[in-house]
Amino acid sequence: YLTRTLMFLFAAYGLGNLGYIAFEQCFNFYLRDQFLLTSGYNGIIKAALGIISIISNATLCMWILRQKRVSPYIAGVMGICTAAMLGVILFQSPVPFIVVNVLFFAFYFVSVPLMQNRAAVLGAGEGSNLVMGAFNAMKSFGSIFGSALAGFLYEWTPRMPFIFGCAAFALAAVMALLMAKSEKA
Repeated sequence: YLTRTLMFLFAAYGLGNLGYIAFEQCFNFYLRDQFLLTSGYNGIIKAALGIISIISNATLCMWILRQKRVSPYIAGVMGICTAAMLGVILFQSPVPFIVVNVLFFAFYFVSVPLMQNRAAVLGAGEGSNLVMGAFNAMKSFGSIFGSALAGFLYEWTPRMPFIFGCAAFALAAVMALLMAKSEKA
């Protein structure tokens, strides 16, 4: 059941989830610790992200899912996430930092259903339960290790979880690109 394309998909999803969890675990604390923003700002930002998530999934994600080939778009979405995370690392003031975070979250929220769709399509048939189980295992991998890494990396330096997240997303984008190429072959 485990094809080359699925291996690239699982690697992209695992790396993306690892980077996202490491990033997300530190985001709220970073706003408070580095920019001295109150929890009210965190709440407003999270509420805005919820609305942006709904809009991005109802528009961009649905448009991509209607395309003939979805995998190249996944690579592009992961590339945009990487670029946004690079902006997170580079910006030192709160407003641009929050803007690139919103961009990152919007595209990350699009990437998840796209990858779920690919797993369902690529794993259709007799091994579908194994494929979806492995897909969920990659999510657990990212959640467990991303959370653990976030704390250790933040102790080292507050920007380190974002640097790690950016590197993880860059590798995820490469894996998604390899997935798209292996599907084409």
